Order: sequence, then C-alpha cells, then structure tokens
Amino acid sequence: MSAFFFLFPFFATALSVDLQPYSHSAMLDGQGKYMLHWRHHGTSVTFLLQVETLGYVGFGFSPNGDMASSDIVIGGVEGGKPYLQDFYSDSNRILHRDPHQNYLLEYAMENGTYTILKFSRDLHTCDPNDKTITESTIRVIWAFHNEDFGQTGPTYHGLNKGRKSLRLLNPEKTYIKPVDAPSFNFTNRNVPIPYKDTTYWCQMFKMPALNKKHHVVKVWM
Repeated sequence: MSAFFFLFPFFATALSVDLQPYSHSAMLDGQGKYMLHWRHHGTSVTFLLQVETLGYVGFGFSPNGDMASSDIVIGGVEGGKPYLQDFYSDSNRILHRDPHQNYLLEYAMENGTYTILKFSRDLHTCDPNDKTITESTIRVIWAFHNEDFGQTGPTYHGLNKGRKSLRLLNPEKTYIKPVDAPSFNFTNRNVPIPYKDTTYWCQMFKMPALNKKHHVVKVWM
C-alpha cells in the first residue's frame, strides 16, 4: 500500500480523493524523481504519477522503448488548474494530439516540489493510436519538464526522459503447493546491479539429486 503525506501548503485542484491502495509501484528513473503506482481492475487500469517537477509530466507506451510510434499522455497543474491530454507520435517522433481522448484524469495536485497525477484508461480502447495493455511485458516511456504545457504544446524535455520494461497486469496465478512437492532455491549473492536498461548475469547452479522423474509446477523469480 502506498501513501503520500505532505505537511506543507499546496496549490492544487483535486478532482477526487484517492483512498484505494495501489498493488504495484516502480521507480522509473535512477534518482527517485519519477515514481509510478498502478492498479488493474476489470477492463481498465489506474495510474498515479509522483514526479519531482512543477511543469508537465509525460508518460506513455512504446513498441520498442523509443518515442516513435508511441501512445503518450501529458499532464500537470498550471495556475491551480489541472490538465491532461492524450497524444500519439508518428514514425518520425512528431507529437500529435489524439482525436480520441481515452485517458480520464481523476486527480491532480502540485505542492511546491511534486506534481501528482491520477488517471485511468481502458486496457483496449479500439483506438489505433493507443497501445493495448496486455499481460505481456510493455515498454513504458516517461519524461518531465520544469515548465507547463503552454499554448503551443510541450517544450522539449531534454535529458529528463527514460524508459522501463514492466508487466503492468502481472498475471500472478494462485498456486497451492502440494504437501509432498519438493522445492529448492537458487540464489545469487552480492551481485551489484548497475543502473541501465538491461543487465544479464549468468550463473550456473547444481540441482539437488532426484531419484525419479519430476515435473516443474512453479517457478518464482
């Protein structure tokens, strides 16, 4: 369960009060400036972004981790008024406002340090400019700027951007282990994890000796 407590005045417009817990969280950058929380319910998913900026916040889904051909939403709070717009980018990474606004803004807040946005969308919108959210790994892209959206559109975010691969629906199935089912652990010890998109660490383990044929029924990672 995630909760945020702010003990200083804020300039904000709250569209609703969010009292429900979020089942998943991820830090999208390496400094803790961009936090993502989400929960899946039925045919839709709700996101909560907490970003260390007083400008706009960008979030989206990409086919390969790049901005080209991505499904993007941009929002923030400007002058005490919240905004959230649905965009898509073409193969040349040019941003276009989506004629079908499929993201629903539910909460927006700015407090002198952070911008917090809560919004939801359907997993499948039937919009060709939107990426369908499935149980597979999806590449999330993010960005932010210290200035708000403005009349002419968002200013280029510069180095305040990144990507991360996530399983948003995390389809963990409930499994009841039989009483007589053996299990064992393979554990890497003291492995440094560098901050980059993907790290491959190869390690060989010797399995326990088994005196008859077995079937693997569950793997935890």
